[in-house]
Amino acid sequence: MEKRLVKEVPWEEMASQVRVEKTWFSPDFLAKLKVSATVRCPSGRGYKTFESLVSHLWQKVTQACGVGEEETSQLRIPINVHTHVVPPIAHGYFGNVVLWAFPRATVRELLSQPLDRVAEVVHVAIAQVND
Repeated sequence: MEKRLVKEVPWEEMASQVRVEKTWFSPDFLAKLKVSATVRCPSGRGYKTFESLVSHLWQKVTQACGVGEEETSQLRIPINVHTHVVPPIAHGYFGNVVLWAFPRATVRELLSQPLDRVAEVVHVAIAQVND
């Protein structure tokens, strides 16, 4: 992959590569998923619904892609830094402060682990985005 921050791509070409998928998850499904992801949470507090759902989707999408077990699978999760830094961003600040978390695992690790272990990988990556 090209490492340059700015890549000159015509808007038409870039827009044609964007794909939007929408889905809906019932509150009951999300609650069950969260319980499943929190079975052995080391902190005892459990994982957030977002972490649980992202972990589930990461496993399912990776499985559907059918890539080799030795390949590395990685997510890019946007993190709102307002809640992750000390001292916090000033209350009146108007703007976005977003950084990225990059949980990664081999496909074998990702697909052979129960959801709670995958949720821990996601949680740790998000927690590493701090001040």
